[in-house]
Amino acid sequence: MSSSSSNSSASAASHIRANSSSSNSSSSATSFNKEEDDFADLPDLLPITDNDDDDDLSSSSSSSSSSSASAPASHNPQLDSEDDASNASVVDSSSLCSSDSDFIPAPKRKPAFVPASSANRHTMSAIAVVEQNSCTDAPILHPGYYTIDIFNEFNEAFESFFLYKKIKPEVHVLMAFSALCGPAMKSWIRLISACETDPVANWTWDHFMAQLKAKWLSDNWFFQVKKTHNATQGKRPWFEFQLTVRSANENLIGMPSYLDDEDMRLHLEERMSEDLAEEYLKANRQGWLDSITDLDKWVDENTGTSSMMTNTTMEVATSSTNQAPSTASSSATKGQGCTQPPKLMEGEKDLLAKHLGCFLCCTFYTDHIASDCKAGAPDVQTYRTLTEADAIEVRKAYEERKSSLMAGIELHYPPSALEDDDHMF
Repeated sequence: MSSSSSNSSASAASHIRANSSSSNSSSSATSFNKEEDDFADLPDLLPITDNDDDDDLSSSSSSSSSSSASAPASHNPQLDSEDDASNASVVDSSSLCSSDSDFIPAPKRKPAFVPASSANRHTMSAIAVVEQNSCTDAPILHPGYYTIDIFNEFNEAFESFFLYKKIKPEVHVLMAFSALCGPAMKSWIRLISACETDPVANWTWDHFMAQLKAKWLSDNWFFQVKKTHNATQGKRPWFEFQLTVRSANENLIGMPSYLDDEDMRLHLEERMSEDLAEEYLKANRQGWLDSITDLDKWVDENTGTSSMMTNTTMEVATSSTNQAPSTASSSATKGQGCTQPPKLMEGEKDLLAKHLGCFLCCTFYTDHIASDCKAGAPDVQTYRTLTEADAIEVRKAYEERKSSLMAGIELHYPPSALEDDDHMF
């Protein structure tokens, strides 16, 4: 009896333990599923990537979890607290990195500002230089910052060279192309040479210089030249005023604003001072001041008192009724009363060009050109017409002096004549 009761109590106890274990397992499964359901609604804290490092990390974590599941659990409160703190720091840092609201984009870079006036301009820090050893050598324009004075010097140097060498006008522009140094100039030459609407072969020298100024000068150069060109005399002396206006007019050669001699005379008449204009109108009632030469001559002779102006005006008006002679001897007579010698005739120009002369001081076989002349114009009282005999006499002395100076001297070419255009910078 006692054995049967003990057996029944043992079976009941085993049944209770089985039920409790099953209930514990079911409750643990239920709680695990509940935890999964609670975390299912949370967003992913870390992005999913395809890197191999992440796969290795996941595999190592899974293997470690499986090994920890199989190993017996040992409870250590200190280690658990440290793990919780490290996990919290990892979660916080990952959440900060992946949060869109805390992300600050990098500032956008703005492109450098380039003024429109200098976008297509060739600018350099150094001033351009015109190199010419003598009138018999073609000038060379070295690259740099171009100014109106540089282009005027380039123009004068080439005009003297063309005159000395007697080069035909048809090849003036093409010859000047070889004197423009630097990659930027060469690129511009290729560009305009390929233009079919305005062939370079049809360009005149004045048109070429106008295009050169329009391309390489600053945008306000034309405004400054026109401002000087249209200025009035004011209180300035007549010589200074007319020289400034005419110099500005020379910068406009090849452009619509350029004035010929007749237009320049009218231009100066409109802008002369009131006192001079009053006397000028009195003298011009007969209409004899019909050229720019007559205007200059009248002003040169009538810059004194009013009485002197009246007397000189009457003398000039009387002499103007006579026929103007055209011989060379009359040129000196026409210059009487003036401070400048008479204008050079074509024969005199040919002699100066043939015998390396200066067109300003009218001297044969000089070492300078008109733009570099320091002697100035010859005295009007002692000036006489140039002849071939004078040129031959000066040439003999020049050749003797040249042979004595050249003895024992070794000639050297300038560096610019040996360098290539691409290495000019």
